[in-house]
Amino acid sequence: MQGGWTNVQGAEMAVRAGNGAADGGAGSMKRPDRQPPPCLVEDLHVCPECGCGLVHPVDWAAVDAVHWRVELRCPECEHRSVGLYEQAVVDRFDQILDAGTDSLYADLRRLERTNMEAELKRFSTLLAADLVLPEDF
Repeated sequence: MQGGWTNVQGAEMAVRAGNGAADGGAGSMKRPDRQPPPCLVEDLHVCPECGCGLVHPVDWAAVDAVHWRVELRCPECEHRSVGLYEQAVVDRFDQILDAGTDSLYADLRRLERTNMEAELKRFSTLLAADLVLPEDF
């Protein structure tokens, strides 16, 4: 069996088949001398197991000028994977992550404003009823 990339429990890992001697024993895990071919996945934010669109990177590293090794995690089903992806795919994933971050910030600002308006309304009601005293501060 030739050394190569194989899928083990949802994560692509380098596996070099050993003969039990010089390479550390049969089945020892070592990185092959060559890089794996890039994954053909286009939508890194979508979980291949459950279809959730909230997959996020756990770790990433540049392999060369046009490839990235990215570890991904799904928050719904806890599926994890590691793959080698081309720069264009990683750039698209980065845009999707940025859009998600922008959406979260917009939701946070909306929630903060709603909470502040409700607090001001309660405070105004208390002031109008003369229920706020100097001792309250």
